[in-house]
Amino acid sequence: MKGISIIIPTYNGGAVFKKLLQMIKQQKYEGEIQVIVIDSGSNDGTCQEAINANADLIRINNKDF
Repeated sequence: MKGISIIIPTYNGGAVFKKLLQMIKQQKYEGEIQVIVIDSGSNDGTCQEAINANADLIRINNKDF
């Protein structure tokens, strides 16, 4: 089965990021949808939202972003 990967860089994505994850989940696609979140030090719950959405979370240091 074919699939797609969506890569999202984040830093304190807040409500907009949460809405984005909800909208991705609502997409109609026959294949697998892999969501990869690369977070650069969020402290507003962005990482937890990514985890809750079953996204692959990669954390990097803010200075490396």
